[in-house]
Amino acid sequence: MGPLNGQIMERQTLMLKRVESLRNMKDNLMSVQERIKQLDSQRQSLKKQGEQLDLLRTNLALNNPQPPAKPAAPPAPLPAA
Repeated sequence: MGPLNGQIMERQTLMLKRVESLRNMKDNLMSVQERIKQLDSQRQSLKKQGEQLDLLRTNLALNNPQPPAKPAAPPAPLPAA
C-alpha cells in the first residue's frame, strides 16, 4: 500500500498545483479585462478632447481668418569676389 499511497499523494499535489495555476490565470485575466476597460475609457475621453480641439481650431479659423502668406523675398545675390 505504501507505493500506491505515495503515487496518490503525488497526483493530488500536482492537481492542487494545477488548480492554483488556473486560479492565478483567472485572476490575471480579470485584471487584464479591468485594465482594458480603463484604457478604453481613457481612449474615449481623449477622442472627445480631440474633437473639442478640432472644433475650437475650426472656430478660431473662421473668426480670425489668416491673410495669405507673402512669398519669401528671393535671396540677395552674392557680391563678386
